[in-house]
Amino acid sequence: MRWLLLYITLAGCVSNAPNHLGNPLTWPVQAITTGAQNGAYNHRRALVKKFVIDNHDTIQADVQNGGGDAINSAMDLTRVKTQNRAALITDLRDQQDLYFGTDPEPLVVALMVHGN
Repeated sequence: MRWLLLYITLAGCVSNAPNHLGNPLTWPVQAITTGAQNGAYNHRRALVKKFVIDNHDTIQADVQNGGGDAINSAMDLTRVKTQNRAALITDLRDQQDLYFGTDPEPLVVALMVHGN
């Protein structure tokens, strides 16, 4: 009886339909790869945040001028695609109150979201 109950329970875990959990047999591998990806992302984000804090005024001037070395370096760090850079600079210029206040976090988030 226990085996039948166990079998029915496990059978409920197997499905050909898409689900948010995926195959339970791949969970250990997914945990390892997710940890590695999160570590790489967090490292890159920390580099971007430090760069933004160190160059905040220069980045703001570059955005007001439509481009420059500091904003290009920030977009290089976040891997913003070349074809998306002009639109991002325009967005940053149009919403300067949001991105260039006393807190650098909104600018870091905007750069990271537009990057790869």
